[in-house]
Parts: sequence; C-alpha cells; structure tokens
Amino acid sequence: MLNGTLVASAARLHRVREELLSTLLAFASLTSDLRRAAAVRIARSVAYAALRAQIRREFEEHMKRDNRPVTVMTSAGLVKGNDAWLCEQPIPGLPERTISQQPHLHDGR
Repeated sequence: MLNGTLVASAARLHRVREELLSTLLAFASLTSDLRRAAAVRIARSVAYAALRAQIRREFEEHMKRDNRPVTVMTSAGLVKGNDAWLCEQPIPGLPERTISQQPHLHDGR
C-alpha cells in the first residue's frame, strides 16, 4: 500500500511539474510576444515621427524655394501677392489671426 501511494504521489508530482513547466514556457512565450509587440509599436511610432519630420522639412524647403504669388480673399476683395493677407485689418474684440488662419486662395496648383 505504501509503495502504491508513493507511485501515485510521484506520478501526480511529475504531472504537476509538467503542467507547471508548460505554463511557464507559455508565459515566457507570451511575455516575449508582448515585448516584441511593444518593440514593433515603438519602432512604428519612431518611424512615423521621422516621416512627419521629413515631410515638414521638405514642405518648409519647398516653401522657401517656391515663393509664387497667391491670390488672397480679404475683406477688401481679391488681392494678389504673398503679403496680401497683411492688408487685413484686425477686427476689434476678436483675437488676431495667425498667418495659417488667414483666408486665402491658391493660384490653382
């Protein structure tokens, strides 16, 4: 009887050990997958930020090179020229507009 109990106990111990090892391996695999996913996510965000910076630089360089006159709609009507928005007079009581908020029409390109 004691021998049978020891054999059953050893078998149970072996089965629990195998389950524990497989669980640990699955957990290690899961954590490595999570680490890999986090690394991919970080790489994507870094690549996206680099792409945005490159696009911004190229746009700024383009704007420096290509300073074509534009037609701007002001309260006085259509005005031609790159500084046409400067003739807009501020409206009392409203915050002053920045350049990007000025109403304007491009020359069709």
